Amino acid sequence: MILADFLRLTIAERAEHVFHFGNFLECCQDRGNLYDMGGFYAEVIYNHELNEIQNVTGFQDISGLEPYLAEINI
Repeated sequence: MILADFLRLTIAERAEHVFHFGNFLECCQDRGNLYDMGGFYAEVIYNHELNEIQNVTGFQDISGLEPYLAEINI
């Protein structure tokens, strides 16, 4: 799936697609969970207080990775 098609899905459909096809990369306390989707990245924002997914978005620009870079231990 390409990014444009992914972004046309509902949040619930995006979440399902990420959990089936995404490769987990990193968790960022201030943001969410980052997944590699092949041709783009997906970010899943989860609200622990409400116990629900608030948003699922996709991006290709590497600047979107910046919040996660501090969490990666190389």
